[in-house]
Amino acid sequence: MQRIFISLCITFCLIACNSNTSNTNNHQTADVQSTNDSADAVSSSLCYAYMQNMDTIRLNITTTGDTFSGHMLYQLKERDRNNGTLQGTIKGDTLIADYTFSSEGMVSVRQVAFLKQQEGLREGFGELKQKNNQWVFANPRALQFTGFVLTPAACE
Repeated sequence: MQRIFISLCITFCLIACNSNTSNTNNHQTADVQSTNDSADAVSSSLCYAYMQNMDTIRLNITTTGDTFSGHMLYQLKERDRNNGTLQGTIKGDTLIADYTFSSEGMVSVRQVAFLKQQEGLREGFGELKQKNNQWVFANPRALQFTGFVLTPAACE
């Protein structure tokens, strides 16, 4: 746990130091895409947030090669808060994950998607279908990335 905290702090400092350069996201994308599945693959911890109009979304992820895991919180005005973990893959500039979350005492699983953009990660939406007791995208190639934009943020 202490290693993760230290990694998150170092990553935040590096992002803050490089926030004025336009190549920061390109370097992070290249690092994620250039790693392989070997035991010495590079891990990278990143944090993103959306906080406007009494809505909050926080996303903390650790990437290793073309996979990632992490934690996400949705706290949207006049909606039920949900909080949970992510396990997913990175394909090019798209992150798709299974989001296992708790809301009003019930545990659910649904797929979530984000598109890497210059300003951060934009949430994607698409038709969902139920498969093996979880909600998955019916056609991942037809996702529309019109949702919230989560920008780089301090890790908590």
